[in-house]
Amino acid sequence: MQEPAGPQVLIVDDDVSMQRMLRSRLEREGYHVVTASDGDEGLSLIRKHVFNLVITDMRMPKVKGDELARSITQFNPDIPVIVMTAYGEVNEAVRVMQDGVSYYMTKPFDVEELVQRVRKAVERHRTALEVNQVRSKIMSRSSSTASPEPARSWWRGPSITQESAPTGRSWSRTAARFPRT
Repeated sequence: MQEPAGPQVLIVDDDVSMQRMLRSRLEREGYHVVTASDGDEGLSLIRKHVFNLVITDMRMPKVKGDELARSITQFNPDIPVIVMTAYGEVNEAVRVMQDGVSYYMTKPFDVEELVQRVRKAVERHRTALEVNQVRSKIMSRSSSTASPEPARSWWRGPSITQESAPTGRSWSRTAARFPRT
């Protein structure tokens, strides 16, 4: 099976016309789009495939959008989720944002605004994956070249007393004179 070219986006919505419209628009932007009609189907797809972003409606049969978002963040907190709803309520928006949702949009919304949010969310996801890969490489190198002395490469900067040293020097020069041990 051939890998799709663009970032993978899952759209979960019980409204087929909304699925078609979003799919069409995002595919024109170069995204590979998969659709699901309810939260159960969406969860099943998330467990089987890798997605860079999930867009879900809030009110659907079976598993609701907020429950789906919570399940996604528990399964993989790096996957960004955009929640759409026609019943925008402040308490609901706050709750889903606290659960890890990237964006909360009320219908009707400007499709171009959604496309911009999709771009930002996919870019953040890509950046997070790259950071995790770099961390893994650093950790594997540091564990394979462990030395008896503590590594100073993880030094985070001067302590409060070093920053306020009355020497008139910049903190970086002061810190160089007082390295942590």
